Amino acid sequence: MEIYSIQISLLLVVVVGFLGYSLARELYIQSINRRKAAKLGCHDAPRLQAWDPIFGIDILITGMAALRLHNLLKFYDSKFQQCGNTVDVKVLNLPRISTADPENIKMVLAKGFEDFGLGPRRAHFLGPLVGHGIFTTEGATWKRSRQLLRPNLTKHQDLNLPMFESHIHHLLALVPKDGQTVDLQELFCRLTIDSGTELLFGTSCGSLLEDENIDANLSFSKALDTAQSEMIIRDILGPFLSRFRSEKRFRDSLKSVHDFIDLYVQKAMTYVKSLEEVDPSEKRYIFLEELAKYSTDPLVLRWESINVLIAGRDTTAVLLGNTWWVLARRPDIWAKLKSEVEVLEGKPPTYEQLKELKYVRWLLSESLRLYPVLPINARTANKDTTLPTGGGPDGKSPIFVPKGSEVAWNTWTMHRRKDLYGDDAEEFIPERWEHLRPTWEYLPFNGGPRICLGQQYALNEASYTTIRMVQHFKSIEARDSRPWTERIDLVTSSHYGCQVGVTYA
Repeated sequence: MEIYSIQISLLLVVVVGFLGYSLARELYIQSINRRKAAKLGCHDAPRLQAWDPIFGIDILITGMAALRLHNLLKFYDSKFQQCGNTVDVKVLNLPRISTADPENIKMVLAKGFEDFGLGPRRAHFLGPLVGHGIFTTEGATWKRSRQLLRPNLTKHQDLNLPMFESHIHHLLALVPKDGQTVDLQELFCRLTIDSGTELLFGTSCGSLLEDENIDANLSFSKALDTAQSEMIIRDILGPFLSRFRSEKRFRDSLKSVHDFIDLYVQKAMTYVKSLEEVDPSEKRYIFLEELAKYSTDPLVLRWESINVLIAGRDTTAVLLGNTWWVLARRPDIWAKLKSEVEVLEGKPPTYEQLKELKYVRWLLSESLRLYPVLPINARTANKDTTLPTGGGPDGKSPIFVPKGSEVAWNTWTMHRRKDLYGDDAEEFIPERWEHLRPTWEYLPFNGGPRICLGQQYALNEASYTTIRMVQHFKSIEARDSRPWTERIDLVTSSHYGCQVGVTYA
């Protein structure tokens, strides 16, 4: 009993000592940062109040509970409503500023681009799947990735329309003609992985094909989904707790994904070596083969291919899923869309017609505004720096950002600000885009030097898919009365999917 009491006493001494050290260290760092901020004319942003001012454990617990309840975006939005458009948050003693202010976001992504980096977390989070590609690298390595990808992504923003049309037919074949309920979001994910693999590798993984004999093809799509889901769990648990969980499922899915891509990497490299034997006029464009002309490193080709594939699949699939979730609930928007598309007389649109159908683009722009695919993102300060606004009693003073601090921006909240979009900011109104010309207050594809290279391709793909489906359906109705509910993975989608029933034209 006496030994037990001694152990408890020693444990209490250690805990109290640790807390005392942490508090003293925090006060010392705050003192230094206050002096630096004063010299720069900076003032503090409003601090998110917490019962635990040192570690913010209560904020962490509340946030994790909101995540489990699929309510994290509204949780963050309520904090902005409480404190203002830029908030100082302290969780686990790590400095973090959250902002929904366009000027601050512009500073992080563009004007102060060199002052901010991705930080170590992204490489740990995404690295096992996407390696050293454009989404995980910085500095000279990132510039090389962008230089490698830019020519191919910017030259070929247009769809291969005949190729994509075939995948649309595969999707429509899975939409019941008898009005039974179908989850369009799940079909959109399969559509974009099929078209993405065909564009990148010259061969589709065929996930939309209803053939029991193609399980080998389906396994790639499923393995990619599993790998991404496992990555989310690993990120939530962190490096330490992840060690106590079996990762066999994660490792197996990674191997399946990488083996699939490596097969086409080898084919592309073989093709490049035999270029003199190939008649260019008879060869269709294949992204990976074009990439292999500029790099002979198989790992570089693997990493860049999977970076592009994941970005292209997830962004477009979520955009389509959210758009059709709205269409199933808004007969007024459906009627206007049907009316505009009638000019095509049932024929597939050309590139010129895609640009002319303005209501389709307004619809997609409004979907990206209210349901951004990546509603929260962050950068880490590479050095002591500042944000231009959000500090002081009036919220207009610059804010000091110490080296190592994380600055997160929230497009979910920013896109719904009434002072930026009007009193109807939370309403879905495609017509607002007839005259709306936003700049940094609208960021569906990021901004600055790291702006998404494939944004036009994603919009073309979503436009074409929507038009062709509208042409085939007479009407659509929602089969799920629940409100839109977030599902936060690598991207943010509808937790309950897009459950609908359709009547064919």
